[in-house]
Amino acid sequence: MEDGGYGNPADGGAKQERSIRQLSSIKNSLSFRLGNLIVNSTLKPWKLIFFPINFLILLWNYGRERIGARNLTEGNLELSDDRGNRNCAVLFPTNGVGMGHYARSYAVAMALRRKDPSIEIVFFTTNYVLHPLYSEGMAAYHLPNRQKFENMDPRTWNLQCEEMLANVFSVHRPSIFIFDGAYPYRGMLNAIKTRSQTERIWIRRITRKGKDGAPVDSFSHFDRIVVPGDLIDPDMEELAKWPVDEINLTPPLLSVSRNDLHPRGDLRMKLGIPPDATVCLVSLGAGEINDISNLRDFVVEGLSKRGIYSIIADSMLKPMKAKYQDEKVRVVQSFPIMRSRNCLDFAVIAGGYNSVNECLLLRLPTIIIPNSKTSRDDQPGRASRASETGGAMVVEDGGREIIELALDRICDSKVRSEMAQQLVMNLADDGADSLADSLITH
Repeated sequence: MEDGGYGNPADGGAKQERSIRQLSSIKNSLSFRLGNLIVNSTLKPWKLIFFPINFLILLWNYGRERIGARNLTEGNLELSDDRGNRNCAVLFPTNGVGMGHYARSYAVAMALRRKDPSIEIVFFTTNYVLHPLYSEGMAAYHLPNRQKFENMDPRTWNLQCEEMLANVFSVHRPSIFIFDGAYPYRGMLNAIKTRSQTERIWIRRITRKGKDGAPVDSFSHFDRIVVPGDLIDPDMEELAKWPVDEINLTPPLLSVSRNDLHPRGDLRMKLGIPPDATVCLVSLGAGEINDISNLRDFVVEGLSKRGIYSIIADSMLKPMKAKYQDEKVRVVQSFPIMRSRNCLDFAVIAGGYNSVNECLLLRLPTIIIPNSKTSRDDQPGRASRASETGGAMVVEDGGREIIELALDRICDSKVRSEMAQQLVMNLADDGADSLADSLITH
């Protein structure tokens, strides 16, 4: 691996790569393959008898390729590039309902820098929350989601994605590429398929429904698949169906580590909260799936009347409209908010992947109010497993009477102390550190 200067998207290597990608696209097109079939049948007249059958087979195979049920006919063409790679990692998190993909990529990026301070971190993302990356000195390229463009067709967007990402590769020449998302974009796959000298990794979390419609040929573009752990056991039968040689199961990949927490008084001082006050983090989701504003108001009011300060974690993707006049309520947009864990005494959260696993990792006593309406994420199941640690209480369906009882218990400092001790006994591992170790030493 070389650490030479940046590449040039207009040099010979980049032009060669573009030509290879274009050639591959032509060979996989229906017109080229139909023409090839006609020519072969003409050169060997005896094949004309089978032409109708071969034509139907061609259409059938092409249709299955288009819907992602079959690998592309043409294999990947390799780029002959003697420029070498730089000590650089390019990470591509997509946009989901929340910040999950982004948070995992951020965690891996931070862990890579802890292991190797000289590595260059570059983000290429559809997520428009970029300032946390810039504040850490990371470079970022932003490509808006197709839905942000008026009536843009998928092919145009994917061509744009392919060209932009290919230029990033040409300039930065990364030794590592990491994609975190449920559905690999065709433009991204086209851009990485010639990058055999780059280790290509797909971070893919198991969803509630199992299959998520990812094209079957997606797997062939990656050197390994990383499945971040969860409290919910992975569906091993589903994993066995993935057409890939290497699958790595890791502990949860989270946006924070015990290694980079802020001092206890840091956030309190910024928000004007007394150092001896009891503080609760309220993070009940962004409201993308269902309206949680009434539930959040009820929780905040319950905390306030018990003399507890609330720090509401507001979504950067969809900021809430509610305003609070209560002197004990603070609304913050901060990523990652759990970096300020030392300023928090407990939390009231939804049952999302990051929130629950971060509270366990950082040993923060928690009330979990899972969202049962999520289609792909089993929040009730995750919450139930979290409660088994002894460090979390679960309130199903947001029942107000049960919430009041849960608040009564967790507002007792002795109860919180017992819960925290249970979490110390149930030690959780940091998956980002272990993944970074494997990447650095690979």
